[in-house]
Amino acid sequence: MTTMWISDAPPIEGLVWRGWRPGADDDAIADLLNRCTETDRIPMRWTAATVASELGYLAGFEPERDLVLGELDGRIVALARTNRVIEYDGVVSLRSHCFVDPSIRDRGIGRALLRHQEARLRSATLVADPPEARRVYRSFVTDHEPSARALLESEGYRHIRTAFRMEAPLTVELPQMAQTSVLKSTPTPTRRSTTTPTWPI
Repeated sequence: MTTMWISDAPPIEGLVWRGWRPGADDDAIADLLNRCTETDRIPMRWTAATVASELGYLAGFEPERDLVLGELDGRIVALARTNRVIEYDGVVSLRSHCFVDPSIRDRGIGRALLRHQEARLRSATLVADPPEARRVYRSFVTDHEPSARALLESEGYRHIRTAFRMEAPLTVELPQMAQTSVLKSTPTPTRRSTTTPTWPI
């Protein structure tokens, strides 16, 4: 386990900053995210499997440097995650996400983590991305997170895009599918697809 230092983090007795332990921390991370989304009334729920999937396939993400966890009394109470993505227009999007347990909010942890994330992203993009590239910091909040939005705006961020979660009621009866007791599989040739990463390696 790697201990980390977060400049300007408030002095909370027993709060330790450390790196991510893949697999071992995923249940505790899911618990933190669910406490946050429940408090903020965001219709999203996490499991250890969805945490592992999200972090396992994230573009421009170095787990040992881009994920910081705050642990207090054996429980994860804060998470800060960064990653870099080159957008379709060539802009390098320096992305930050932060979650703080409702029990320790409004104590300066979010601001300290945001500034730590920006410093990390600056060092990463200067090494990995073209020097002439346009770079921007980006973060994401919902209408249910006014405090997070106020924090970002106080640090110079501005609203540039609104997204909508849309749904439609399922009003038709789903057909009953016939079930069989025996399943047969037919071998097929294996195909490999090659993709070009959209971020510098």
